[in-house]
Formats: sequence, structure tokens, C-alpha cells
Amino acid sequence: MNFWDIILSIFWFMLWVAWIWVLISIFGDLFRDHDLSGWGKAAWTVFLIVLPWLGVLIYLIARGRSMNERARAQAQRNEQQFRQYVQQ
Repeated sequence: MNFWDIILSIFWFMLWVAWIWVLISIFGDLFRDHDLSGWGKAAWTVFLIVLPWLGVLIYLIARGRSMNERARAQAQRNEQQFRQYVQQ
């Protein structure tokens, strides 16, 4: 095994880790969303499992903006709670 094989292995491993990270982020956002019905969550979950690449792409196009808004709102709530805790 030469140096370039090791570099290539590291590259593929990091790509795999990034893919797992994206899936976890999407599933976390999906089940944190209170506006989406249970059937909608089930449909997205099945779609993401059956066609993962296409499902992730479509999810990010269709719900990426609201995903960002929910993440921002959660970060603001966490910051407020932290500030209240520090002031106490």
C-alpha cells in the first residue's frame, strides 16, 4: 500500500463520514419539525431510506430554507437559556 492509496482511503472515509453527518442532520430536522404531520415524516423517512441520494437532494431543495430557520431558532433559544442560566 503506497502513500496515494492511503490518501485515497482517507478521502473516501471522510466522504462517508460527511454523508452520515448529512443524513443525521436531515433526520434530526425532520423529527424536530412540529409543522409536518406524522405521515409526512414517515413518507420522507421512507424516501430517504429507499433513494438516499435523490432523497437528500430533494429534501435540501424542498425544505432546506426551513431547515436553516429551525436551526437558527433553536440556536437562539439555546443562547437565551444559557444567558438566563448565567444571570442566575
